[in-house]
Amino acid sequence: MILFYIITGIFCIILIFILIFKISVHIRPPSFPDKSVTNLKINIINATSYQCGKGWLRKNRNHIWEMYLEGEPLERGITTGKLTNKLLEWQEHVFIDEIHRMVPNRFYLFFLKNLVQWLNRKLNRHISEELNLEIYGISLSASDKFNSIGTPYKRLLNYHAAHDIGHALQDMKYVGCTSFSAWGENSADGKIITGRNFDFYINDDFGKEKILAFVKPSTGLKFAMVTWAGMTGAVSGMNEKGLAITINAAKSSFRFKVATPISILIREMLQYAGNIEEALRIAEKTNVFVSELILVSSASDNKAVIIEKTPSGTELFESHENRIICTNHCQSEGLINDKLNTAYMEESASVYRFERVKELLNLYSPLDTQKAAAILHNKEGKEGQNIGLGNEKSINQLLAHHGIIFQPDKKIIYLSSPPYNMGEFMAYRLDEIFDLAEKGCPDSDIDDKHLTIKKDCFAESGNLNRYLEYKEFIRQLNTKKLNHEEANHIFHKLTGLNPEYFLTYVTIGNYLKKSKRYKDALEWYNKALEKEVPTKTEKKNIHHSVNFCKSRI
Repeated sequence: MILFYIITGIFCIILIFILIFKISVHIRPPSFPDKSVTNLKINIINATSYQCGKGWLRKNRNHIWEMYLEGEPLERGITTGKLTNKLLEWQEHVFIDEIHRMVPNRFYLFFLKNLVQWLNRKLNRHISEELNLEIYGISLSASDKFNSIGTPYKRLLNYHAAHDIGHALQDMKYVGCTSFSAWGENSADGKIITGRNFDFYINDDFGKEKILAFVKPSTGLKFAMVTWAGMTGAVSGMNEKGLAITINAAKSSFRFKVATPISILIREMLQYAGNIEEALRIAEKTNVFVSELILVSSASDNKAVIIEKTPSGTELFESHENRIICTNHCQSEGLINDKLNTAYMEESASVYRFERVKELLNLYSPLDTQKAAAILHNKEGKEGQNIGLGNEKSINQLLAHHGIIFQPDKKIIYLSSPPYNMGEFMAYRLDEIFDLAEKGCPDSDIDDKHLTIKKDCFAESGNLNRYLEYKEFIRQLNTKKLNHEEANHIFHKLTGLNPEYFLTYVTIGNYLKKSKRYKDALEWYNKALEKEVPTKTEKKNIHHSVNFCKSRI
């Protein structure tokens, strides 16, 4: 009888805990009085062009989606949702499939899902009412296939924090961006020019359906940003005042406290800041979850600065050389000697990439758009050393979601096209685009073809196809069980296709170690250590594998 009461008591406690958890993580959607806007209809012009109200979506010749939005927040959200509902379902599939690949254990996945829900239970309170309405409007068109993860509105809120949470949990494995600006004597026309590679990488599919959005909000400034379906926040963009903003992740400690996602902060800057001072003011009043380096290039100030934003404060870094470089470490007086930052500078590839950008800026000064593209395309190490294709120490790691160049004074955006950022850079004149966009969905290209920067020769020479072949062999070695002859064939192919990349030899070593061929694996691990290993952690892992194999021989 006593046992019955104990079991019943435990069961009741569990039920109460589940109830409290469910109530705590419930996020109520924003309310809105005018329901008529939900009746907007989509007009299918053709297979790749759509109109909805005053907004439209079309795919350009390089398979990048171009979208125009205007109006009140809910109207913008509903328009976006109706225009991109198929793209949103695609992005959710890609994102969730990758999570399942990374976390195959169902119990751990269940734990992580509920941890994220708990961390983000008050996320909507850290996003403005305007952007909450916009996100909710998009969610009305989201697929119900993923409702086991959460309601559409809650899912889209959480996706906006994915960059921040992934950045904190994965220790920046997927966020190693590079950006730079030049002006004055370092720029060909004396005006500011900015370039950046956005290396937030989930998998090759994630960046296939990127969107260049042109937004004319009911309040604030008109702006353009590179985004993807379901994403209201911004990672790269420029507004009508010639204020361009990009973000690079910085080292962060993990905090069990939700705040404003970085992408939402950048979106507010683009919409409401016309110069550096106004952007800084928005950053200072916003609490964030992780540390981020925000490169702000301003036409009115004719210079660029880095706002180093952390969960505990805001620092401003200004360069006195009429150029500035941003990788993934802090440079301001207030943060350069921070323990996390100094450790990261020593252990990561950030300083190496910084020094490589400095080399190339010296080589290409004064900078113009062609030279900026050449820097973003550069795949070599310092002093032009071959460090292997895909190396994290390269500016172009052959995984960029997008490369982008800004000319804030002229209000021109150059956006790279697939594959990776190796295709041509398409040029968009913001003022002309907004004049054109209001007339409805265009039936021809809207970029300025006279300004197009040609695709990188790497994409045309066959080297890119060889690199894609290399990636496929890596995938086979990581996922398939091969016979001795098949394995040796792949070993030979890998070393021929990418001989200077340390990961070539680590992958072969890992395969042999898994096959219990420890003596052979040891040989390949030692070869890996002869190459340019990008981080101390990876070098430490190789040494660990070396010692493991030695202990088994």
